[in-house]
Amino acid sequence: YAVDQGKAHGMGMHFAIFEPGWLRNVTAYWHAGRLSPGSFVKFYFGGPYGVLARGRGVTFGLPPTLTALAAYREILELEQCDLPWFSAVVGGDLIDSPVARATVEQGGHLRVGLEDHAGDRTPSNVELVEEAAALCREVGRPVATPSQAVEILGLPARASDPAITT
Repeated sequence: YAVDQGKAHGMGMHFAIFEPGWLRNVTAYWHAGRLSPGSFVKFYFGGPYGVLARGRGVTFGLPPTLTALAAYREILELEQCDLPWFSAVVGGDLIDSPVARATVEQGGHLRVGLEDHAGDRTPSNVELVEEAAALCREVGRPVATPSQAVEILGLPARASDPAITT
């Protein structure tokens, strides 16, 4: 229902990928032509301070390693799926992981923020965003403006349905 409503209203959908099988479900919808323009996937890697963990350790999905990123990317490649993709580390530090640089170098995007971040460092949200922007500059991929992000994701410039407000 949600996928159909997203497409009917021209809303790009965000698909949270916490396990490899979830990506297979999304690619099935993609192959069936049921995803609206602007849809994308976010690979959520489990950090060492996992969600609801009683101690250190990954509590879901794959750890933030280059092998784990390659596994998700291989599924997209095998499915010949060109959805935009992001990487995030829940319960860890994306920027301190090898996944951040590899994501930017391989054409993906980063999700950073205090909602996901955990660890010994206690940066502000602004500092996390600044670190991500610095990494993008270092790799040679400038940070997109909001209007460029709309274009990159293939979102409509403005909602055409009056029931949708911005």
